[in-house]
Amino acid sequence: MVFLAISEDQIKDILKEVLVYPLALFSLKIKKSTLSSVILEVVLDQMVHPTGSASLQDCEMVSRVLSEKLDALDPDGNFQLKVQSAGAERKLRLPEDLVRFQGLLAQLEVVADGGKTTQSVYKILEVKDDKIRLEPFHGNGKKKKSSIIVVTELQKVKKGNLYIHI
Repeated sequence: MVFLAISEDQIKDILKEVLVYPLALFSLKIKKSTLSSVILEVVLDQMVHPTGSASLQDCEMVSRVLSEKLDALDPDGNFQLKVQSAGAERKLRLPEDLVRFQGLLAQLEVVADGGKTTQSVYKILEVKDDKIRLEPFHGNGKKKKSSIIVVTELQKVKKGNLYIHI
C-alpha cells in the first residue's frame, strides 16, 4: 500500500515555490505513521528573525498552501502535515549558524585541549576565519570581572543549540 505517491524531492520542489524569503526550509522529515499514513514534518527557518523563529502565521500559511498543493498532486494521499518553527532554542547547523548567531547565547559541545569534550553555555562573540571567540555564560545576570574569553578552532565545536536565558 502506498500512502503518498509524491517523492521527497517533489515535496522539496513544492516548498521552494511556497517559501518566500525570509522563510526557508530548516528540515523535512517523512515518517511512516502507525495510522496507515505518512507524517510530513516541515521545520521552518526565518532568516531575518534574531533567533530564526518563524511565526505562527508563517507556519499556518505554509501548512495551508503545502497541503493544498499535495492534495492536488495526490488526491488519494494519506498524510499528516506538521509545520513548525525551528524555534528559539534551535539546533545549530555548524559552522554557518555560529556566524549567523554571533552575539547570542548557545549551549555548545566543544572539544577542549587534551581531547575532552565539554558542554557549556557561551555567548558567541566572533567567528573569523577558522576561529571562534566565546564568552562563558554564568547565568546569574552578573558579568564576572575575570571572565575568560575562550578562543578555539571552529572544527572543535561539535554541536550546539541556541540558548534562551529568562
